[in-house]
Amino acid sequence: MHLSFQHAGWRAHRCSRARPRGYDMRWIVSGAICLFVTTVAADPVRVHTCAVVGDSIAEAVQSYLPCQHNTKIGISSAAIAGRLIPGVAVTVISAGSNDPLNPFLRLNLRIIHSRAHSRVVWILPINAIARAAVETVAAEYDEPVLSFEPAGDHVHPRDNRALAETILENLK
Repeated sequence: MHLSFQHAGWRAHRCSRARPRGYDMRWIVSGAICLFVTTVAADPVRVHTCAVVGDSIAEAVQSYLPCQHNTKIGISSAAIAGRLIPGVAVTVISAGSNDPLNPFLRLNLRIIHSRAHSRVVWILPINAIARAAVETVAAEYDEPVLSFEPAGDHVHPRDNRALAETILENLK
């Protein structure tokens, strides 16, 4: 005896649970959509491959860059270490301008580097002490450093767009 019924779009059989018509096709379509979305998301051309992290200098240039960003005006080097963005190929970091006299500045910069898990491009601070610390750490890891012409405050870039263009050249 064959037991089956059809009612209000549901199909049942003695060997299966009741399920709506097209149930199998929905799973196939859903799987195809998920595969497509995953493939697009994994395409490095379509997602951010860089991040800008750091202080007000990073904040000033981030709007000119096609990167994710996590910046904060006045942030210390120790706090920057907790703001890194995972899963990017290159991290642009501006650190040290707000705590050049911190005895742990070099240690903080090394921690930032180790937590970045990516290639790092450093923006050099104008302050000589902080600049020397960033140059030292960058040299230890053979990473590029970028400088800029300071504005009247002798801290920030005179031309944010010019610094951003220099950063873009180093992202390649």
